[in-house]
Amino acid sequence: EDDQDKSSTPASMVIFCMDTSGSMCSTVSQGTSRLDCIKQAVESQIEHLTKNQPDTIVVLLTFGSSVTVYYPGSRKSKVTFNSSESSIEKGKLISGDFTQTVEEVHSDLRKAARSLQPGGCTALGPCLSVAVGIASAVPQSTILLFTDGMANQGEGNLETSAGKKFYPVIAGKAATQGTRIDVITMEGEESGLAHLGLLADTTSGSVDIVDPTNFDRAVKDCMSSKSIVTDVQCTTILPNSLQFRAPNSSHVATRNFGSLHADSLLSYAFDWTEDALRTYKENFNPTSKQVDHPKFSHVLIQNQIAYTDKYGNRKMFVETTRFEVNGDRESIDRNFNSSVVAVEAIHRAAALAQQKLYDEARVLLVSTQRLLQRNMQVDGCQQNYLYFIVQAEKLDGFMREAKMQEEILAKTAGDPDDDASKSIFQMKSLTLKNFQQLKV
Repeated sequence: EDDQDKSSTPASMVIFCMDTSGSMCSTVSQGTSRLDCIKQAVESQIEHLTKNQPDTIVVLLTFGSSVTVYYPGSRKSKVTFNSSESSIEKGKLISGDFTQTVEEVHSDLRKAARSLQPGGCTALGPCLSVAVGIASAVPQSTILLFTDGMANQGEGNLETSAGKKFYPVIAGKAATQGTRIDVITMEGEESGLAHLGLLADTTSGSVDIVDPTNFDRAVKDCMSSKSIVTDVQCTTILPNSLQFRAPNSSHVATRNFGSLHADSLLSYAFDWTEDALRTYKENFNPTSKQVDHPKFSHVLIQNQIAYTDKYGNRKMFVETTRFEVNGDRESIDRNFNSSVVAVEAIHRAAALAQQKLYDEARVLLVSTQRLLQRNMQVDGCQQNYLYFIVQAEKLDGFMREAKMQEEILAKTAGDPDDDASKSIFQMKSLTLKNFQQLKV
């Protein structure tokens, strides 16, 4: 950012995709409907942005049986949808109509939000496609998707196998253009979060299931986590003596992220190769507890991070770090970082569970639990052990149930329910900050 004039910072864009299907008329308390809760949360966020981020561009989209776009000046129009590509192109075509800031049009936005009425089916996919098209005009845009049920109209119809394939594709397009997608669904309703969650997982957004009366808090939480870079490619290069743990099993790993925020944490685990471990043992000096071989006294690990900043500049950060090889168990234990070990294991176990590799995930959780138990004397390890157990039990409970279904029904379990999907996606993106704030 230092090479840019701060005054040239481009405006950000926030797109609210709001479910107005018939089920949104359901009452949650004292005559207040689900849609009322969303409307109140969106209005509250419009007010917040007007006061604190007045240069933000805010767009309102709704979806029932059709998709409606709300323009500045209290104008609205329905979007005809035939395919995801046509809906994206429609969004790109109308993106030029959204140049006024929230400070300039907040009255129109609030009026539009208040006017919403429920009815119809759930054309979530077409609405999302239009939103991705609109968001392509502004770097680091954010889409907030609210829904209370399964998409059942147009592309992304979760009642069809073809519809399920829509989500990884549209998520990939959003990530490539640097758009983040946050997904908020409602307690007590199944929304197909195993598929909707991919939108957030791919674009580094967030996933949450909330009581409708807590929508305001959920939206504030989403908006408080701001992307700082987009279209991120992280390449980690190990020496030939090391290899990443399965499923990679190579000494080079590349991962892509739609965006990253200040607290984002990328983790990985690796081992010696069989040949390197053999050489290591042959040259290990039990007296000095060091390796008497120049090739194995230390290792160099390089991280290459390519990203797009908020000005649209493509940049790369390269860092090579030297790590000393230590064969002293007591020294290793004294310097044991239990929080990093715990979070990395949670990340990897959640990814394995998402692939339905439940046995591998459970083995990983148990081995990490034993490792943490063995190092309880290390500062902070007891507390981190408790934090780890809280997360591991959530994940293990779902996996036990899935395995039981497989054994009883003699077939692979279907998609995890929304609660399990939420846990998996949140664990995959768990940060050290959030890990250390867990309640036990």
